[in-house]
Order: sequence, then structure tokens, then C-alpha cells
Amino acid sequence: MIVHGRSKVLHLIALSHFTAMFVAFSVPPFFATILATSFHGEGGILGLCYATPAIAAIAAYYWRAKLPHIIGERNALIASHLGMSISLAMTGLAGTVWQFLAGLALQGLVAPTFATSSSYLASCLKGNSLVNGIGSLQFTTRIASAFGPALLGVVIVGTAEPLHIYKILAGLTLCSAMLLMSVLPQRHLDQADNGVGSHRQMGSPPATHFPYLSQILLLFSVSATAPNFIAYLQTCQQGVPEHLLGTIFAIPSFAYLMLAPFTFRFKQFDAHLLLSIGFVGLALGFIGQWITQSWEMVAGFRFLSGGAMLCALGAINIFLVRVAEVGNASTTFSRFELSGRSAMAAGAILGDMVASNSGLRMPFLMSAVVMGLASLWVGLGYSRR
Repeated sequence: MIVHGRSKVLHLIALSHFTAMFVAFSVPPFFATILATSFHGEGGILGLCYATPAIAAIAAYYWRAKLPHIIGERNALIASHLGMSISLAMTGLAGTVWQFLAGLALQGLVAPTFATSSSYLASCLKGNSLVNGIGSLQFTTRIASAFGPALLGVVIVGTAEPLHIYKILAGLTLCSAMLLMSVLPQRHLDQADNGVGSHRQMGSPPATHFPYLSQILLLFSVSATAPNFIAYLQTCQQGVPEHLLGTIFAIPSFAYLMLAPFTFRFKQFDAHLLLSIGFVGLALGFIGQWITQSWEMVAGFRFLSGGAMLCALGAINIFLVRVAEVGNASTTFSRFELSGRSAMAAGAILGDMVASNSGLRMPFLMSAVVMGLASLWVGLGYSRR
């Protein structure tokens, strides 16, 4: 059965993207638990575990960008889901920490990405419909990052062999690949797009580097605080219930989901102003987590960070589509993915180093400084327009 219709195709792509992101976000917050339980406390490579998939994805950037042109966007998307299922199974069977890292590297090489899903959507949608489609992908990403750690965290913390969770996730991604293979059409062009795809209506294209650099600053700051966040809660905050660790980690994503219905109001704001507001909100959220002594306040500041992230990503999406529509969409999204992965890898490694040498609170200060400077950069650019 092949599905047709713009909304049905978008829902199917969003569902498959959710599956991939559920896998990507569910386990990493508990890498420390997996290392301690399955590999006898190899805690010194925690930052490397976070960074390995991103580094592998960077190494695979060239052929991943070319693959949709060779076999088509549909086949590239299906192949990435099949590859991820294989890589997850290998990770779940790892007997040493180096085999575990090899499995993570393979995930980075072949796993479905924002670029693979967006490239297919770009072959189907144009203009504001493409903006909305990209927003849907990011919305499902937030659902996965919100509920993944909270749901699987209970299982991972409570099981004697948390590494086996990868085998279950391998089956989940295999089902996703089979679904795409059976019902996804080659493409469903939407050239008219209700007349909203023109550059006059979308706005003039920004500088080509602008969405990439904006995303780099955002993801670097967020990733820098991630590797040691659970340890930060357990060490720096008193009385945190064990079963809430994954939930507190995921609060920014819960905030993103709760506030997403209000994104229609974003059209009232200039995208530069919206991005600056998002960066300021993130800076305040990081400062709050740096200074607070209460885990309840940590939860509140993480909610602020989630709302700010919604603003920032909403603005970045607008800039990204403007760039994609005057260039090659597949290349644009691949470069966007590459810049994001690079930022996440650098943030995770540097954040772990800062936490190891200067304390578990210091990555929050570093991220606050980066976001503060980024808001000044965007704000000054907006004031000169």
C-alpha cells in the first residue's frame, strides 16, 4: 500500500523520524550507568561516548550528502533506518567498551538524520509548507527527547544489564524501516503550495552561513551541559528522587512541546528578534542552573530553557528554508546536519573536560556565556537592518 497526500506523507516521515530520535535521545543520558554496570566503571570516556556518533556522522558527511542523488531520497531514508537497526543490534551485543564505541560510531555513520528526512520532505514540499514540515520533524524530536529518557530511564536504572535495551531499540527501528518500505511513495511534489513558496512571501535569503552558525552556537551550548547533567543532579542537588532524574533531564523538551501550539504567534515577530529572544532565554536558564541549590529550581530553569529553544529553533528554521530555496536543498540540509553534529561533538567533549577539571556546575556558566555573546551578535545584526 502506497500512501498519497501531503499530510499523510508528512505524518509518516514525522513518525519515522520520531522513532530514530527516540533511540538517539533515550539512552545517552544514562551512558554513565551503562559504563559502570556493563563495562566495570569505564567513566573516563563518558564525553567520548557522547561525541562518537557525531564524529562518525561528520566523517560520513560527504557520502551521506551524495547518497540521495545516487539512489533517491526515499531509498536513502529507508537505508538509513535499516542501517540503524543493524548498528543498534551490534551495540547491544558489545562485550568490551571499544566494541560499544564501535557500535556508537556505526550509528553515527548510518543512522537516520534530520538531513535525510528533510531532504525527502524538500522533494515533496515548498515554501511555508516546508517550514512547517521541518517544524514537525523538530516537534517529534522534542517528543522523543522528552519521553525517551523519562520512559527508558526507569528501565535502564532498574535493570541489571542496561546494555540489552539496544536490542529492543534495534527491533523498533527495523519496524520503522519496514513501514517506510511498504507505504512511502517515491515523491509527492507540491509545486503550487498554495502560493506561499515565493521568496517575496518567505522573505529574502539571509547570509548563507547564518542558519548554520546560529545552530552551532545553540547546540554547542546545550550539548556542553548534557554529559554530566545526571551526575550534577546527584552530586550538586540534594534530595533528587532517583526516578525523576530522566524526567528532569527531559524538561526542556516537555516545555518545547507544551509551548509549541503558540508558535503561530511567531509570525508577528522578525526572525532575527525571535532568535535573539531565544538566545537570551537560554543564557538565563543556564545561569539559573549554575547558581541554584534546589533541584526544583533546576526544573524551573530547564523549563525556561525549553521555551527559549523553541523560539530559537523556530527562527533558525525560517532562515534555513530561505537558504535551501535558493540553493540545493539536499546539500543545504546535509551541511546543516554537519554543522549541528560538529557543535554537539565539540560541546560534549569540552563540557565534559570543563566539568572534570572545574566542577560539575561550570559547563552551565560556559554555555551561558556563549548564549549571551550569541544574543549580542544577533541583536547587533538586527539593529543594523
